[in-house]
Amino acid sequence: MGRLRWRACSNRSSRLLRTRRQVLDDRIVPLGYSPIGLEDSNIDAQLLQGSYIAAQNYGWSEFEIDPATQQLTVTTYGVEPYTAEEIGADPGAIATQTPFIANQFVVNPQMD
Repeated sequence: MGRLRWRACSNRSSRLLRTRRQVLDDRIVPLGYSPIGLEDSNIDAQLLQGSYIAAQNYGWSEFEIDPATQQLTVTTYGVEPYTAEEIGADPGAIATQTPFIANQFVVNPQMD
């Protein structure tokens, strides 16, 4: 997908949906694989924010396990992507971006 078409998407959510469909799902589903995400899996998971894919940002993930329930919470934070030219022009603006939650979901344990 061209960068100009990607930047033309009005918000982070529409950019992510475009990426998921055109870059990932459209390429793996014809090969017999499930679409990206946990929606069609046998994993007991619940999406809290965003989607199961966190892309189109510079991000990092936090993994928390509740000691009482063993429930796993995965939170991926991100900042908007930037180019080398943007860093050169205004490094302070890049360094002071406020991180956002790109996605968050919980996975419930399977107790056997």
